[in-house]
Amino acid sequence: MCQASDRDALWNHLVGSGLVAADEAAFDFLRIENGRPRFGRELTLDYIPLEANLWDDISFSKGCYIGQEIIARMDSRGKLAKRLMRLRAAAPIAVGSEVLAEGRKVGTVTSAATGPAGAVALGYVRTGAENGRLTVNDVVVTVVGE
Repeated sequence: MCQASDRDALWNHLVGSGLVAADEAAFDFLRIENGRPRFGRELTLDYIPLEANLWDDISFSKGCYIGQEIIARMDSRGKLAKRLMRLRAAAPIAVGSEVLAEGRKVGTVTSAATGPAGAVALGYVRTGAENGRLTVNDVVVTVVGE
């Protein structure tokens, strides 16, 4: 981070030192491969932070905040209906596609990219379904972590 007026000098120094600039596609691939949620993709009003594996980013002792009851209920139950999962696919898959287990919808792909390690994705998958055979548009996907 630097002052806006120092941007060009800092950029030239970093590139001159051998640092290779990455474009948005490379950043997105690395983000997805590492299971990092992104605002507008995995972090929307459709999902709660606990489902996005953000347990360490939630205060369980802070006073009143919007959604506190839901967070407390999920914490006390110790079980979430769905969780953000890192997926590896046999071929590229599209954002918004359904994740299926034995023909039944068990999740949704929220981010997808293709890079040096092949096709990767993030998606919310119903808890327990990650152990079965999963497909996205007839492409086999494997859960590789949260």
